[in-house]
Parts: sequence; C-alpha cells; structure tokens
Amino acid sequence: MDTIPLPAVPAEGPRPPRSGPSHGPARVVEVVAGLLSGGLVLIGLGLVVLQLFATRIAPGTGLTAAAGPTWWRALTQLGVGVAGEFTVWLRPRTAPAARVWLAVAVIVAVGIVLWLCWWR
Repeated sequence: MDTIPLPAVPAEGPRPPRSGPSHGPARVVEVVAGLLSGGLVLIGLGLVVLQLFATRIAPGTGLTAAAGPTWWRALTQLGVGVAGEFTVWLRPRTAPAARVWLAVAVIVAVGIVLWLCWWR
C-alpha cells in the first residue's frame, strides 16, 4: 500500500477570518436588519399556519367565510425573511463595506414587503 505525503502547512498558520466585528453605526444597521428579517420569518410562518389551519381551528365562528391572509402574502413575507436571514448567515464571510450594504438592502426589502402586504 502506497502512502501519499501531505502538503506542507505554512508556518504562519491558518488565515484569519476575512472580516472583523462591526462597530458603531454599521453594527446598529446590521442588528436592525437581523431583527427585521427574523421578525418577518416569524410573521410569515404564523401566516402560513393560519392559512392552513384557520378554518379548522374554530368551526362555527364564521372563519370559513374569511379569505385569510392569502398565500402570496404569507409566502412573500416568509421568503424575504429567509433571504434576510441568509444575509445574516453570510455576514462573517463578507467584507465590512458589503455587510453594511447587505443590511441596508434587507431593511429596504422588509419595508417594501410590509408595505405591500399590510398597508397597500
């Protein structure tokens, strides 16, 4: 049985992470984006559950005549919330300037979805 030698490890060790922690206003923007996207995931999950089970939860209450939140509202909120949480997951692998722009994009997307689904 032949063995293959392993490649040499550089003396300086593994590379440090690409970016460090954010400070000041950038951190506030990232935290707000994370809270908004997490909240949107919870709202979306709640609306999906209501869309599925609302007519069966309380028979005789008149809920069978209600349209419910509609699927497009529930799935849009859930989808944008999951996309926002994906950007939170990407945060340690992203350059600091890009992190702020991703957080701003999440905040804008959450605002647009809330406006379309709740106030339009």
